[in-house]
Amino acid sequence: MGNYTQAISKYEYVLAFKPENVRALLGQADAKTWLWDFDGARNTLDKVLKNDSTNPRALTIQGNLHTLCGEFDDAREKFERALYLNLDNKREFDTWIGLTDAYIGKAHNAIIEKNETDASEYIKKAQNSHEKAKAIEATDLYLLNAWGDLTFVEAKLELLKENSTAAIEKFMNARNIFQDIIDDKTHGYFPDAMTSLADTYLELAELEDAPDYDRVEYYQKASENYNKVKEKTPNNHYAMTGIGFVLIEEERYDDAKKNFEQVLDTCKDDPYAKQGMNELRKKVSDRQLGNAT
Repeated sequence: MGNYTQAISKYEYVLAFKPENVRALLGQADAKTWLWDFDGARNTLDKVLKNDSTNPRALTIQGNLHTLCGEFDDAREKFERALYLNLDNKREFDTWIGLTDAYIGKAHNAIIEKNETDASEYIKKAQNSHEKAKAIEATDLYLLNAWGDLTFVEAKLELLKENSTAAIEKFMNARNIFQDIIDDKTHGYFPDAMTSLADTYLELAELEDAPDYDRVEYYQKASENYNKVKEKTPNNHYAMTGIGFVLIEEERYDDAKKNFEQVLDTCKDDPYAKQGMNELRKKVSDRQLGNAT
């Protein structure tokens, strides 16, 4: 977070003298995106797009905004358009990673809807996009994190297929990938890996055959990672939604509802927050039914 905050300050300094400097505007919009300041990012992007509606980097940033809000079809459209406009290698890498993330999101939605066929197809498309990014930069940590996210959604698909053994293996592999990224001190704070690691612990907590299974410990580890991210990036939707699921486990239903609603106030179709609200309604309904009997 510190790097993004510092970057915004530097770009503001440039823009004070050159308000229409495209490079500074794009850099500022990108930093605001990863600080989950969606309104700020959109307002800054509009200043670029009003003069250059086909700026490929602006389209990539728009795609990332859509992905973070769970608008995966819109994200895919932006990324594909940016790629059509022929980016340089660094920007093309960013766009392929963005497209990978969008397809992973589509796969996750299909799994929620219990649609194995669509989930498998989106996973294949995510893998293809990942390979395109890998051909440009094979050692980038964002590439590794995307691979962890792919492994995670593959594990979710195995659960849908009722193959718990394969699911556990993939969840453990994903956990190791995310932990390796977090343990790599060369890059500093890496919130995506931390929230993905926490997500993995939530899944493992529901699988009693997982190695060294301890439901309480898994939830504690998930909570620790979510809260570390939220402390540094208070508006991070992944952390807020994840904390909501932890609060459900703790039967703190009102607090969980506030977390999910805060996300949905910004992104009304966020699939993870909507999933959380559905889980919350089920838990509350079950408790009320239990009290009635």
